[in-house]
Amino acid sequence: MDVLQVQTLLAKFGFDPGGLDGVMGPKTAAAIKAFQQFAGAPVSGVIDDTLTGYLGEWDTAGRTKTSETARAENPTDTAAPAANKETPVPTQRTSTVDIGGATVPFGMRLIAISDPSGSDASQVYYLIGNVFGAEVAYEIGDLNDLNATFGGLNNFGDFSTWTQKQFDQRGIDVLGSVDEIVGTSETLQAQFERDLRSAGLENPPAWLASSKTAMTVYVNAVNEGWSPERTWGALSKTDAFKKRFDGLDAVMAQLGTTSLVEGIGEFVGRETAIRASILSSRGPGADTSPEYVSSLIGAGWQADEVAELLDLEKRVKANPAALDNINQILVFQGLDPLGADDFISFLQDQDAMTIDPSHAPGQVFEAVNDALRFQALIDQGITISSEFATSLGEGTSETIVNAGTYSEQARIAAIEAARNADELTLGKYDLTRDDIIAATFGEVSPTGKSTSEVNELLMRMGRERAKAATGFQSAASYTDALGRLRVQGLSNL
Repeated sequence: MDVLQVQTLLAKFGFDPGGLDGVMGPKTAAAIKAFQQFAGAPVSGVIDDTLTGYLGEWDTAGRTKTSETARAENPTDTAAPAANKETPVPTQRTSTVDIGGATVPFGMRLIAISDPSGSDASQVYYLIGNVFGAEVAYEIGDLNDLNATFGGLNNFGDFSTWTQKQFDQRGIDVLGSVDEIVGTSETLQAQFERDLRSAGLENPPAWLASSKTAMTVYVNAVNEGWSPERTWGALSKTDAFKKRFDGLDAVMAQLGTTSLVEGIGEFVGRETAIRASILSSRGPGADTSPEYVSSLIGAGWQADEVAELLDLEKRVKANPAALDNINQILVFQGLDPLGADDFISFLQDQDAMTIDPSHAPGQVFEAVNDALRFQALIDQGITISSEFATSLGEGTSETIVNAGTYSEQARIAAIEAARNADELTLGKYDLTRDDIIAATFGEVSPTGKSTSEVNELLMRMGRERAKAATGFQSAASYTDALGRLRVQGLSNL
């Protein structure tokens, strides 16, 4: 049992653990000690197999602190327990218990099914135990089988009688026959932990252990030796799995795979990388909860793409004035504006992110790049419209471009526009300032001119200016007798 399960049972029995928060604090330890002392268990204040056994006994027997106190105060009440009252094997302090000469794991309890399906016997008996919070059962058989193995009902003391319907409703997984666990020197939990280690697996993670339904599937898979694909396939139908791997469908669609093993491997890898990026950018206090990270993965974003946005977040925080210009472009393109304190929320706020291709990461990156180009030109004294800024980068981008690159391109655009200011004013060769800007960034201009066309026109204008300058410099001149300037031998005319 984990801490939360123990706290829940302690509260149920009347021992205050100080809140159900899953944290092993001093109040929880004190409640454990109080319960152990009250139940006659070894007092340790820690969660171990012995405590789990005692808690399981009280839980299945329906005991509370109040009822136990009342029983102690009325010792004449010796009535036999009701037939449907579930009473476990007598409490032991070792990992096994001897019943009629047969040794079974500690904490196992006997139940009888009064109307067993698929059997001619009037009753069928099971030993029930707890593994990682899941109830599991091993079949003993009919009364003859019980007598042969355990020497009769008297060796168990009290036991529970259920209907087949009651048994089925509890979701108990029948793992095999009781012969598989008789004679062991380990608890049932210890056996499964050993099987996990021998299979190269680890104990169930918290999300799995917190769900009785999922744990029942997992325990059965381990017991039966299922393949990883089959195990994940069965787990994928549980609510615990769907919550834990929210967004897995998007990952598998991107991979083009139907293999859960492959999809989960990629999902966990992205999760780890995204969490590392967030911690690196925002520090140890940042939110890296599974729910938060899964929401990003479910939106279709990969780890390197999230890292790009986090890097932009840092850049804008260093230059807050740029945020308004960036948002002007984003809003113009129909996207939500960025918040200076959390660029990642930008990814989550695009309501159609997973179904509208225009909101795919590449499109978002292009919108951000448009905004960065826009800002770089403004920094160089060049004002353009949001529409023109957007047209400079139609399509998609794989990354967010380094701001320094845009700054250099904007500087070149500003120089070329100033150098050719007279020609632009005269409309020579039908060349405009916007043509020069577009060519500088490697884009087709608003008038349809390609980068090479614009560059060729700029070179022609440059040659003409050079020719004019060279012609006057090489001319011979003198002042005649009347004081007039005479120029002769103009070259290149």
